[in-house]
Amino acid sequence: GKVKVTDFGIARAASANTINGSAMGSVHYISPEQAGGQYVDEKSDIYSLGITMFEMLTGRVPFDGESTVTIALKHIKSNVPSVREYLPNVPVSIEKIILKCTQNRADRRYPKISLLISDLKRALSEPNVDFVQLEQRVDNGSTVMITDDEINQLRSGSNKKVKDDNGKPDDDIDYLPPKVGNAVTIGSVVAGIVALIIVAAIVTSFVFSMVNSNKIKLQNTVTGSDVETTIDPKKTEVPNVVGMSEDEAEKTLHKKELGVKYEAYEYNDQYQSGYIIKQSVAKGK
Repeated sequence: GKVKVTDFGIARAASANTINGSAMGSVHYISPEQAGGQYVDEKSDIYSLGITMFEMLTGRVPFDGESTVTIALKHIKSNVPSVREYLPNVPVSIEKIILKCTQNRADRRYPKISLLISDLKRALSEPNVDFVQLEQRVDNGSTVMITDDEINQLRSGSNKKVKDDNGKPDDDIDYLPPKVGNAVTIGSVVAGIVALIIVAAIVTSFVFSMVNSNKIKLQNTVTGSDVETTIDPKKTEVPNVVGMSEDEAEKTLHKKELGVKYEAYEYNDQYQSGYIIKQSVAKGK
């Protein structure tokens, strides 16, 4: 008889799976290049650390949305705002350090974690010195077209779920499909931890300076929003934000130099989605 060999393409499929793996992590902290499926390296970790520092100071992440795809596209197409938009009294050195860490283009960030640590140490002794060099961002407000391939790539990754030891999906972990480059070394992880410790020290120092300047910190629990404010009791009154949209509430509070932190949402049939429905501290308090 005759021998016939059938090729099922198993080797090719295995090779493709080996090369095009999936990166695991929260989409709120993912770098633009990782969200877009491009090459990632140490500068991608620096971006994620910058997002963490942003949240430590403001109490919120810079980008949020109803789906992982929406958030990922914001990382790819948008610039991270300055922390001074939420906390005007943040030292200029810290503002610039976070802006440099979270540059949309990887080549504009710190090339090495050691340089970031060096600037953080200097910020402890010279917080109000503008010593961080930033490349000018170009944002002309023009419409940026997103291809169907980019959207499909993000959607295919966001639909993946992780299962824990009990076989249940873990909703706190998001998948996006980048092409991962070099593996993270132990040295870069340790350096990142050191940088985070320095940031914690700076944040603590900043909080104590606010207390010593005769300012108090109030935490107002708002159903639908958690508003964290730092106010001067002699000059600032808490405005009424009930019935406002999130954007309107932010603008109203920012005019009073009050920070905002969103934590939870609750259904209410009297208000549309995204509107404040209650606050624990009354107007004028």
